Amino acid sequence: MVTDTSGLRNNSIVSLKNSWHWNVQTKECKFSDAWCESLGYDPHEIRHHESTWRDLVHPEDMEKVYKVLEPHLEGRTSSYKCRNRLRMKSGLYRWNMDYGKVTERDAKGQAVIMEGYDITIAS
Repeated sequence: MVTDTSGLRNNSIVSLKNSWHWNVQTKECKFSDAWCESLGYDPHEIRHHESTWRDLVHPEDMEKVYKVLEPHLEGRTSSYKCRNRLRMKSGLYRWNMDYGKVTERDAKGQAVIMEGYDITIAS
């Protein structure tokens, strides 16, 4: 494994309250307790998987999200930043600014670990 030493871990970004840690290859995604709670969930109610995140992103925002995410996963951009809506437990959506960076790539340059955080814009 090759680790990007300029990654978020080295900048203590993942210590932010609304953080997430995504294993791109296994699809496991660890959401911080604060991230879960910001959406109205108890942490144990959230499945820590990529599919949870996909299910929470507003359907109308997914194309835009992937348009920004895919180039970053492919190594063509230095970071990921995207404004989107996330569905809260109440069923309402809140605006969210999502920031992230691939912090580990394998020997072939494929994304292994991506880390980041969310900032609530409005509910």
